[in-house]
Amino acid sequence: MPSTEFLLAIVAAYLSGSIPVGFLAGKAKGIDLRKQGSGNIGATNVVRTLGKRIGIACFVLDVLKGFLPTYVLGPWLIERGATSLGLDAVRLALGVAAIAGHVFPVWLRFKGGKGVATSAGVCAALAWQAVLIAFALWYVLLKLTRYVSVASMLASLAFPVVFVVLQGVDAAFGERRVVTVLAIGLALAIVVLHRANIRRLMRGEEPRVGQRKSQGA
Repeated sequence: MPSTEFLLAIVAAYLSGSIPVGFLAGKAKGIDLRKQGSGNIGATNVVRTLGKRIGIACFVLDVLKGFLPTYVLGPWLIERGATSLGLDAVRLALGVAAIAGHVFPVWLRFKGGKGVATSAGVCAALAWQAVLIAFALWYVLLKLTRYVSVASMLASLAFPVVFVVLQGVDAAFGERRVVTVLAIGLALAIVVLHRANIRRLMRGEEPRVGQRKSQGA
């Protein structure tokens, strides 16, 4: 039976992830992001609607709301003896809660973003080297294609491969297998959450970076 401290930490991670940064940024400007562009509250729609500077700030905050509870609360729970799980497993639980908060925020009737930035923050708490490589790949793909959705999906799919290569097969599928499972699960989830983008890409209607349209990523 999970301890009270462990359950409270899970709730705290969810609430951290559920902070609707993009939505609040839009409201500060008198704009409801849910009614602009793609209707998504993620950083991509913030960039298109409110500009690059605000969009980058929202991206960083979305990363932090996944990274901080995962990185900070995991060791704290273990030090207090609140769980018998290993550090990776504890951070996995906290990270999933933070991502769930972003994708299904209680404040917005459980309709949030696609979780790419918050997932990156969670993964950075578990394997920052692999995240840096995946981010570099995302940047290159974005420059080549100018599609945020394509860069996000391909970088997400590459992350588990990069993690296995860096850790080695024995560690990735042994002592750190929970991170491997998380990486694969997140990659697949991010692709599923981008299904509307995939349909637009197939129809040739997906907007590129710098292009303003009523439909977006």
